[in-house]
Amino acid sequence: IRDLEAIVQERGFKLGHYPQSMDLAQMGGLVATRSTGQFSTGYGAIEDFLVGLEAVLADGTIVRINNVPRRATGPDLRHLFLGSEGAFAVITEVTVKIFPIPEATWKQAYRVKTMRQGLEIIRLVMRTGIKPAVVRLHDWLECEKPYGAFMEENESLLLFWSEGRKEIAEAEGAVIDEIAKANGAVSAGEKPLDLWYVHRNDAADEYEKYGASGILVDTLEVAADWNVIADIYEKTVERVYYEVPEVVFFSGHSSHSYINGTNIYFQLGAFPPPDVDEAQRVYEAVWSIVVEVALEYGGSMGHHHGVGKHRVRWMEKEHGSSYALMESLKRMFDPKGIMNPGSLIEL
Repeated sequence: IRDLEAIVQERGFKLGHYPQSMDLAQMGGLVATRSTGQFSTGYGAIEDFLVGLEAVLADGTIVRINNVPRRATGPDLRHLFLGSEGAFAVITEVTVKIFPIPEATWKQAYRVKTMRQGLEIIRLVMRTGIKPAVVRLHDWLECEKPYGAFMEENESLLLFWSEGRKEIAEAEGAVIDEIAKANGAVSAGEKPLDLWYVHRNDAADEYEKYGASGILVDTLEVAADWNVIADIYEKTVERVYYEVPEVVFFSGHSSHSYINGTNIYFQLGAFPPPDVDEAQRVYEAVWSIVVEVALEYGGSMGHHHGVGKHRVRWMEKEHGSSYALMESLKRMFDPKGIMNPGSLIEL
């Protein structure tokens, strides 16, 4: 979608949807995996962008959902295809919203002592109703290398970015600054935001280098309400380090926030023994902990990376009694089981 972004920018607009996979992603795939992007707190996730679509069903039927601002004529059929991962249909066309290129930006980073303190500040900001384009909170381990020059030891870092008309961006910034400082945050200037923006998509290359050197790497993202998200972060980190001694790096950040909650995006680095079965054991142990803790606290095991084949084993626990609806939809859309078998519904 980077090519699409260039096309709309030539006309004075922007997509507002910027996943880390911009150089690889296509719009149909982003809809099918229920994607979100790095500016989602302000612009929304893919479900907020999607206006209409065309899809081809398993029997070859072509269906279109026309583009309207809103309708109240039954259930919203777009959501049958959002997150369907090719298990219901093949998405062949989408229509999405675009936005004017903002005229001004307000940016500020803040140091906080703990992730719990930072999460509380984000909660207080989000409940005001403002929607900064970027709201991020990185734990001390993630901050150590890129932002260490701006921080004290073991601190976490808040990043806020508002954009739009100059008076609106500045007004949002004033609200953020007042709340952050009233709750113990210390300003760290704009430079951390500039560094984040330049290097925000470097992770994929870094993971490839780590993997080549024998380090097991992955990312795992969960989501939950404000009243439990700090507990999920703390308990997950504690359990991973205690129960999986091969783990040498396990960090977390919040990057997509809402009035009622946020996500935690964990990053894993481990040194398993040089044996495929042992590496698999380490990998599964970490995944099991992350999913167990998220579901234990009533959260979701997946915020924006979809289900794929790995998470499908936990789908029934994730959805509870409503999982039967997922099974019914799969049978209706794909009675012969030919559409991406093993995704959404375990084989």
